[in-house]
Amino acid sequence: MEATSGKIVKLPTQAERVGSFADRLRLLVGEQSARSFAADLNISSSGFHQYLKGKSEPVRAVLSLIARKTGANLEWLIDGTGPMLKRDYLADLAEPPSFTIINLEGRQVEFQLSSDLRYIPALTVEAACGKGTYILPEDVRAVFSATDAWFHRELRANPENLVLIQARGDSMANTIMPEEMVFVDRSCVVEPCDGIWVFRSEEALFIKRLQFMPGRKIKVRSDNPAYEAYELQPDSTFSLLGQVIAALPLRRF
Repeated sequence: MEATSGKIVKLPTQAERVGSFADRLRLLVGEQSARSFAADLNISSSGFHQYLKGKSEPVRAVLSLIARKTGANLEWLIDGTGPMLKRDYLADLAEPPSFTIINLEGRQVEFQLSSDLRYIPALTVEAACGKGTYILPEDVRAVFSATDAWFHRELRANPENLVLIQARGDSMANTIMPEEMVFVDRSCVVEPCDGIWVFRSEEALFIKRLQFMPGRKIKVRSDNPAYEAYELQPDSTFSLLGQVIAALPLRRF
């Protein structure tokens, strides 16, 4: 299928394995002491030493934490597939892949994505419009491609700051429907304002309408009236990940 502005294109996979999990973890630790590295992750030093010795492997949530803190490509961290760092994985997308398509006349032709397009990662991570979704390993499963002009005109956003994720649940209906893909602007966390946000709380992801109150309190609302509003006081488990600015089919918020 021809890739044009506003199409999602499946990514080719890359297999390049590097040692055991302990080997890969030692590469990430580098010159830093294991104790200091574990402290930065806020996990126990003894448990971390077990990972380094290859006697145990972390659970899914800890893997996600290590990747997030170090910038490692989570797929590489888990099984050694692909580049070590996430930025290198995304950089590989800068060279548009080519593939065979069937044109209107039914003939097979070689097609290469345009270098004029910008590629926005569509992540496997899902955020709940409901009771919260456990954080699974985040990875790029596809890309959304469009021109710079399209992103600025339709979304009024810099494509470098955008990712696509899938919403689950119906608490934000009819604004965001279950299973819809939403555009998240990561740059908005610098100066947050009232709006629809993706946030993490107690290792779960949510999409909710947030109102920032005096005293660092946040009122959390759902657009579906069947769900009650509540207040939360941000703690160490809370973080804003980005503001939801639009959904597919394209609707800007």
